Amino acid sequence: MKLDFPRFSSDDPTSWVYKANQYFGYYQTPVTEKLLIVSFHMELEALIWFQEAEEASVFTNWDSLVKALHVRFGSTAYDDPMEV
Repeated sequence: MKLDFPRFSSDDPTSWVYKANQYFGYYQTPVTEKLLIVSFHMELEALIWFQEAEEASVFTNWDSLVKALHVRFGSTAYDDPMEV
């Protein structure tokens, strides 16, 4: 069975990170290869952000990318007026 790596364009970073982690686990992806794989699967606004953040050394590994991704594309309390 071949699994396709999920593409990310800026919507629902939490679900995308979950799917990416599942993929990495299934294929036992080495930590050193995760950012390279991700770079091939960014699209549109996310790709522009990824390129600029990578050049500025905003993230250097998968965990720091996930944090930066949630800061940039994650929801905030302003998205849902009922959220505290």
